[in-house]
Amino acid sequence: MPSGSKTKKDKEKGEKGSKGEKEKEKSCNGASAEDQGALSESQFLTTAAQEASRQNDGRIGVAIIGAGPRARYVLVPEILRNPYLKLLAVWSVSRQSAQALNAEVCQGALDVYWLQGAEKEGATLDRLLLRQEIKGVVLAVPPAAYPSLVTKCCKAGKDILSEAPVGVNLKGAGDVVNSYFALVQKMKKDKEASKHSKTPFSWHILQPLASESFVTKLLTVEKDIGDLRHGELMVSIPLQAQTRGNVNERMISSGNLLMYVIASHVGMIRKLLGEVSRVVGRVAQLTRHVAGPDTLAGMLFVNQKGDQQPGQMVQVSVSFTFASQTEVFRLHLQGERGALIVSLDDLKRGYIVKRDLGTYEHPMLNPTTGVQFNFENWADYMRGVPRNLIDPHSHVVDLTVAEALLTSQGVPVAIR
Repeated sequence: MPSGSKTKKDKEKGEKGSKGEKEKEKSCNGASAEDQGALSESQFLTTAAQEASRQNDGRIGVAIIGAGPRARYVLVPEILRNPYLKLLAVWSVSRQSAQALNAEVCQGALDVYWLQGAEKEGATLDRLLLRQEIKGVVLAVPPAAYPSLVTKCCKAGKDILSEAPVGVNLKGAGDVVNSYFALVQKMKKDKEASKHSKTPFSWHILQPLASESFVTKLLTVEKDIGDLRHGELMVSIPLQAQTRGNVNERMISSGNLLMYVIASHVGMIRKLLGEVSRVVGRVAQLTRHVAGPDTLAGMLFVNQKGDQQPGQMVQVSVSFTFASQTEVFRLHLQGERGALIVSLDDLKRGYIVKRDLGTYEHPMLNPTTGVQFNFENWADYMRGVPRNLIDPHSHVVDLTVAEALLTSQGVPVAIR
């Protein structure tokens, strides 16, 4: 009998074996939505563990909570780029949003969970957090949703990464942080809880793009526009009428007022341009005869090599006003080959950077090095690699914990 031929009995045996293999593969890949709904929690965890074992490649499993534009175009691509992280699941309020992110960004590779009507199919957030192969959770939701989500993730023993601010206002941020610390302390004392989940938990706050690390790496982008020729800066801060009334000509001409206005941006300017060697201010001509100087102008003289070494002096023209109700910052640097524009975004999460080299680049479609830096720190923490992290309680003396989270710059904050 030829080696390639089979009897009818052999074929039937092969079909049964193939069917068994398919069933086995199905159990490894995870049950269907209907099957998951019928699984007990122990069976669900067993299935999830089998899946993790089958696909174990050394990376850390993470999930993202939220499927909006920020998650879709910035956070998820950065997770996919990180060699130590593996995105396994997405959760959103609506099933449609979660499926859209999965299809458009991840080519359908994620498990999808949602809020409305997910109980019937076993696709709830609670089921996602039960998965042992998911070690970390990225929160890409509005700050108002933080209290309940942070609590759920902590109780599940997940490391959390979220963005600043962590509250809609200072009080709200303080309440979230304080409730987190209270929960951690309670779970540390609860011996029963500590058996099922690790303590202490970590909550990393993804820093604004104004961080020193972001600006340092931005210097490589700055080289694309060539040698700097000049710069223009427009800045505005909300100022109470009483404070405006105390502004005098001496404060303006000495540059003290200008330095006050740009104080929160000096770190970024120093890294991007160099040391500010001289500041000059004046009242803008259009408002000289108006009571109270609401609009002023000035000049920054920046030494690109620093104070100690002589270098090219870059002049930055400044216009600033107190009339606006919101903070505005826009720095335009003109080089020999193009321009670099740094502006404060509307959500006050930091700076948006755009290179103008003759082509338009949408900032949200080009994740910044600042986001990459923060994901690297988070991944290193979960891998056990020591990093230079700030403990707000011990590091900040004259600010509350909430203020530290809302205003911290430079080194990522980790709450432990």
